[in-house]
This record gives sequence, structure tokens and C-alpha cells, in this order.
Amino acid sequence: MRLYQKRYRRRGLFKSRVYKGIQTMLSGIKRDGANFFVVTAKPKVFAEHVVSYLGIGDHFKRIYGSKSEGRRSDKTALICYVLEQERLPSDKTIMVGDRHYDIIGAKANGIHSAAVLWGNSTKGELSACEPDMLVGTPTDLIGELGRLWP
Repeated sequence: MRLYQKRYRRRGLFKSRVYKGIQTMLSGIKRDGANFFVVTAKPKVFAEHVVSYLGIGDHFKRIYGSKSEGRRSDKTALICYVLEQERLPSDKTIMVGDRHYDIIGAKANGIHSAAVLWGNSTKGELSACEPDMLVGTPTDLIGELGRLWP
């Protein structure tokens, strides 16, 4: 774990990039009154660095991640923790993610799920989890959210 963290601090962090359309999507949805949270199994300190490095920190109300010693690295438990900490209503909350852990965690916590195809997984991996929505682009996500919460 220490070797991974050391390498990530020096190199991995700087390989991150904002996918095309994300800035517009975040700005548009935030104008509609939504709150965004980063919820990652990666150590919180890394998530904070990535968000800062990418210049998108202003879009997020708070960043949640695991502790560097590995606590809160289970996505289902982490989502539960965020829901409790932020007092988020399950019917008005959605987990948007690019891994099956995101969808499984959302379902286990009784919230909506959106699997996005612009991340690190395949369509097959995400479809198998039966997300509430499967979207290919940030623009598609905006449309789906509009249908979910008109």
C-alpha cells in the first residue's frame, strides 16, 4: 500500500484528466441546485489533490475517500457514511460512477445509480450490475437526470 501511495503521489496523480463535457455538465447541473460530492475508495488525500490539480474543486461540496490506512475503502460502506453525514434523502440522491462497485454500493444503499461509459469499465461490466441508467457522455447524463427529476 505504501509503494502504491508513493508512486501515485509522484506520477499517477498527474495522469488524471477531465473528460470532455464534464466541466459543462457540472456547471449546468450545479446551477439547477444540485450538490456534488466526490465519493471514492481511493485515499481522500489523493482525491483532494486530483480535484485541485484538475481545477474542478469548486463544483464539489465535499470530498469523501478512504483513510490512508485503508478504512472506508469499501464503496458500499463509504456511500452509507456519506448519506448519513450529509443527511441525503435516498429518493433525491444518485451515485454516478464508472465501476461496478459504484452501482453495487448505490443499490445496497437504496439510491439511484448511473453507470458512465467514459471511465475505466466496459459496458458489459456496468450493464451486468443493472444500473438505473447507463450513459455514454456527460450530455447523456444531463438528459437522464432531467427525466429522473424533471
